[in-house]
Amino acid sequence: MNTINPKLQRMIDEFASAYLSHIGNPAVLKHNLEAAIKDSPELTLKLNRAAEQGYIQKFGILDTKENPNAAAGYVSGEGNTPPTMLIRPEILVEKEDKISLMFQLAHETQHSFYHHEQGGLQTEQQVRRGIAQLAASTLSVKDYTPPLRRQLDSDRNDEALAMLAGWNAVASHVRQNNPKAGFSEISKAMGEQEGYAAYFGKPARDEKSVIPDKNLEFNPDMSLSLNSDKNREVLAQSYFDRNPQIDYRNNNARTYIGFIVQQHYNHDASSKLVIDMKGLGLEEQIIESGKGLDLGRFNHAPYYEPSNLNKPLYFDEIGTQTKQNMRQMHISEEAAQPSKAEALLAKYQAAIEAMDAGKPNPILETARANPTVQKIMERFDAGLERRQMIREYEEGRYSLANMPDRARDLHAQITDKLTAYVKENNLPYSREGLQNSITALTAEAFDQKMTKIDHIAINEGRLMVKQDSRFIHDFAEVDAFRSRLTPERDSFQNIVQAEQKHEQEEQQREMERQMERSRGMVMGR
Repeated sequence: MNTINPKLQRMIDEFASAYLSHIGNPAVLKHNLEAAIKDSPELTLKLNRAAEQGYIQKFGILDTKENPNAAAGYVSGEGNTPPTMLIRPEILVEKEDKISLMFQLAHETQHSFYHHEQGGLQTEQQVRRGIAQLAASTLSVKDYTPPLRRQLDSDRNDEALAMLAGWNAVASHVRQNNPKAGFSEISKAMGEQEGYAAYFGKPARDEKSVIPDKNLEFNPDMSLSLNSDKNREVLAQSYFDRNPQIDYRNNNARTYIGFIVQQHYNHDASSKLVIDMKGLGLEEQIIESGKGLDLGRFNHAPYYEPSNLNKPLYFDEIGTQTKQNMRQMHISEEAAQPSKAEALLAKYQAAIEAMDAGKPNPILETARANPTVQKIMERFDAGLERRQMIREYEEGRYSLANMPDRARDLHAQITDKLTAYVKENNLPYSREGLQNSITALTAEAFDQKMTKIDHIAINEGRLMVKQDSRFIHDFAEVDAFRSRLTPERDSFQNIVQAEQKHEQEEQQREMERQMERSRGMVMGR
């Protein structure tokens, strides 16, 4: 058994204490996490080093509502937010999920190395500087394709390396128990048709197993070198380029396109913004429809393809009515053709309704008597129950009732003043939109450490509040339109994060005061 170092163990202990009691038995879940780490020599080595270097400083729960298709996540950290590895809570429940958890932990750990040691952070900083410099230039046509391509190439390499690291973690686990294990044994451990092994090869003729991609270069111990160009390209293609779950290319480009638009139009709205969307493999509709596109105040922003500088196209954060209609048609067509999962759920629901109604059905009765079917239904119900528990925990945690006293007081003041302001000026707010704006503004005022709301107004698209008789932290504002669309839960989560940030700042100030007192004592001797 491999050994977890003290820093990593402390992270695990803190994670168990903070989160796991809300999901199940903390001792069992903590054991499952530790087992996934210690049962892989490669993972233990890498995760120990990441913890020691500070590249990962805590574990957290992945928001499954915000990231329904994500298995795990890595947040590099900025400001007072520490580098964090995020885990889907349900994967800690079942022992059968140990290999998947092992793969995911190794995958996210490699992301931390790429960010801090292998050029990820430097590339991002250089790309952003390059975009800002191009936007500030005097060129009449500004082509942002090169910096955007460089960032997407970096993201593609990052994901490929993470997949190779996941393979290596599982391979070291399998070969620890069976030193002669080859591709077949390792891929079976991963889950061949539905698991991660599918990214490393293709289905065999029997469609029950996977044969390795011919371009992969295996080491004698069945690990895959992260320095191999061939290995990286195989995984970049299978995982980044053709991932059936997540459109990495468009998702990753979305944030940078928002940055490009804001930089470009803040400097020179008369010049032409050029992006080779087709050449980069990007689709405007997908860019616009997902979360994370922030065009600032430049909604309906013109851009041009390099092949036609006479015909403007447009990025819309909300979208024109025509685009909305097109999307609605697309959504309707998809809704008319349910996925396999939806079809299975519909059959399951129909079967339950038939049983509840007492309708005789020989097929159903035969299915119910089958032990395998019974086990599947029991696990299905248990999974639904776990998800419901997690959902209820998240909804309860991020609610007004669980907010700090100062936040609740600010919320009450802003509710009174904004409700009156909207009524007095006959503003077109829906009930939900008004409530969303109140909570978003409360989060911002709380972050600014305000204690009282003396004035409220909407000016040039900004919703603002002010506190009199203060020289600092006397003002807070949010985008008046976008705040209506921000779910309350997101704003409550921002309040919780702001409270944690304030506590850390106070702890830092206290440490500085103690150090100052210590220096004073030494100097006085």
